[in-house]
Amino acid sequence: VALLSNRAAINLKRKNYGSVIRDCAKAASVNSAKPSTNVKVYYRAARAFYALGRFSEAKVALKHAIDADPENKLVKKLAEEVKSKLKEAKKRKLEKERHQIKLRGEDEIMRKECMKRNIKVGPLIMDIGNYTQETAGTGKFPHPKIASGALIWNVLLMYPEHSTSDYVQQWNEHVTFGEQLELMFPKTKNDAKESPNLVPEWDRHSLDYTMDNLAVFFEERYVRPLDMSKMWEKQYEKARDLEREKEDYTKKHRVRVKVDKSLLEALSDPEYVVPGVPVFYIVSTASPYWKIYQEQHSGRLRIL
Repeated sequence: VALLSNRAAINLKRKNYGSVIRDCAKAASVNSAKPSTNVKVYYRAARAFYALGRFSEAKVALKHAIDADPENKLVKKLAEEVKSKLKEAKKRKLEKERHQIKLRGEDEIMRKECMKRNIKVGPLIMDIGNYTQETAGTGKFPHPKIASGALIWNVLLMYPEHSTSDYVQQWNEHVTFGEQLELMFPKTKNDAKESPNLVPEWDRHSLDYTMDNLAVFFEERYVRPLDMSKMWEKQYEKARDLEREKEDYTKKHRVRVKVDKSLLEALSDPEYVVPGVPVFYIVSTASPYWKIYQEQHSGRLRIL
């Protein structure tokens, strides 16, 4: 027992906590008939558990130590520290549970609001961590907000020609694509020349991306929709797994959205599924890439 206890003390200093716990367990079992001599064994085991963040197990070890020596100052001090850590852990758990309940409630509100509008939602399969730290629902994807009865979305705009994107926040569902894009692009090439500060940095060489040349698209059924009649949380992981299966993308259309259409009109299209956050593709009809884009999706383009 002394050998095991001393080896546990050495490993405790070396932070070999797993070895400490194993040696202390052996020492305690060997000397179970004399618990009063196991105070150091239980104390060292408790310190190892504490260091690993296993506070419930540390509490059990300390109870044995206190039973053996109720007045041991080191044991009592560590017991108070463990008690404090357990209290903090319980508080965090309760806060997390309350947060999850709140998010489930928000999930339900958003699900019903989307159903009213015939909007289908699927799982988020892309990493949007570069754009926002905001997550909602069950921590899966950002929710639209509600303001004056309208849904306010965060929208991802992709520019495939330049392999870049914009993450537009606070897009009211009743605002048209033209109204939103006018805030981001010059109206004509002359406007772009006269006000270069209006031109995205990636377009300053060609000046192709102006309002009179922008074409907006979305991809049909980008993801499989969740069952909108059921809680999202219960089906999310299964939906994510399904997205890993191969699909025949040649059967999916790219749908051109006229800029006088509102965001809601696009989202409520029968073939559109919001992939966690709405995604749209922006291409310039003035760019040489326009011909390439049309060829890539030949036979799979339609107009909303």
